[in-house]
Amino acid sequence: MSQYVNDQWLIFLYMIKTLALPLCLVVVTLACSYDKVSAQDFLQRKYATRVERDIVYGTATGFAGKLDTLRLNYWKPHADGNPRRPLIIFVHGGGFTGGSRTDFDVLCEGYAQRGYAAATISYRLGFHPPPLMANPYAYDTAEVVRAAYRASQDLFGAARFLVKRASLDSVSVSSMIIGGASAGGITVLQAAYISENERYGCTRAFADVPGIGVAGKRPDLGPTTGTLHADAATPRILAVVNLFGAIPDTSFIERADDPAMYQYHQTGDPVVSCVYAKGLWSYPFGIPDNYYFVHGSCNIKKRLDNLGYTSARHRSWIFNGSVHGFHGAAAVEIDIADFLAPLTRDALTSVDDDAFESERNDSSKDRTNNDLTSKDLTNKDRTNKDRTNKDRTNTVMSDGATVVVMDLAGRLVFQGTDAHPSGAHFPSAHLTRMLNLPIGAYIMKIGVETRLFLVLR
Repeated sequence: MSQYVNDQWLIFLYMIKTLALPLCLVVVTLACSYDKVSAQDFLQRKYATRVERDIVYGTATGFAGKLDTLRLNYWKPHADGNPRRPLIIFVHGGGFTGGSRTDFDVLCEGYAQRGYAAATISYRLGFHPPPLMANPYAYDTAEVVRAAYRASQDLFGAARFLVKRASLDSVSVSSMIIGGASAGGITVLQAAYISENERYGCTRAFADVPGIGVAGKRPDLGPTTGTLHADAATPRILAVVNLFGAIPDTSFIERADDPAMYQYHQTGDPVVSCVYAKGLWSYPFGIPDNYYFVHGSCNIKKRLDNLGYTSARHRSWIFNGSVHGFHGAAAVEIDIADFLAPLTRDALTSVDDDAFESERNDSSKDRTNNDLTSKDLTNKDRTNKDRTNKDRTNTVMSDGATVVVMDLAGRLVFQGTDAHPSGAHFPSAHLTRMLNLPIGAYIMKIGVETRLFLVLR
């Protein structure tokens, strides 16, 4: 009997060693909804923040053929304890010729205080003006369209860059919120609702500005989502914040389950019309002549209402004023946060970060026009489409599961790879390193599974 007991103890000790289940490690499996996530309201400003400025997220060729360096500023909450922070990206305005990412610094800080990871990005600016003239004059309508197209490509590139460092920043990669003002609003609307097979002919190889291009053509700008960081999957767009922006055709928004939308616009906006007009429509001296016609938030609201968007997925604040801006920025900012909070909570508790929608599918229709006219922007036939979430397809991220360990302040303390994501084996080398962590509570994510564990001695 004594020998039997001793043998059982030896077996038990062997199991502890080989299965890496030391008594000092207490593991509690959590549901995918995470208590930390569900406990957050994403509305109240309650966290301190940290910021990284001037992060280079890539380079891209600008309108004049020169390489532009693209940067972003990035805010994250401190001590929020959330291993899956929602991502929100803001795009500044400036008519595609000016503006700065710092315009959204304050807003990003506010969202980080609410629990978001919030970035504000720079993007390629400028377009060819007519001979002997300068911006905001444009050589032709195609130039403005191409500028907006480059901006949305850079937005997608920035999003994929942030996906690639998501473990470092404790960010959920399954979806994102994108917001912008003026030209930034046009950019995010294009990114959310205009897919590859809806791109305008002038974004492909197009008749050149005399004396500028090669072989008489402005170059093809490439796919709608760009090529920057194409090795990473593109997050699904959960919601759009359109601040006095516009879209060329409201029928680009096709279904009630397209991305949710918040809008703010003043009825008499003199720069981007709330209804339907060329960009810069009130500017003198022929400046708007080569800008294209766009529908502002008043018309977009009608489209969303007609499609049956619910109040949970659409809110438009149409203010009776004549300013290209806000009547009360603080009130609008709170209203936006109130709209986004329930969408964010639902997304974080129902979506799997390890399998999310990525590339746009261009199989539904083929745009063959090579010119851009007012008719081209208003009378397109979109009757034979069957698209879900703007034609993105599901992509599983990796063959092996990433092991990420964070403290309750959301700081990354360990990251490795489990060669067997099924959970049949957890490398003992990982646990050896984890057991050397200071005494305390930690959150561990292995693939789609999340655990809370304590290091005790």
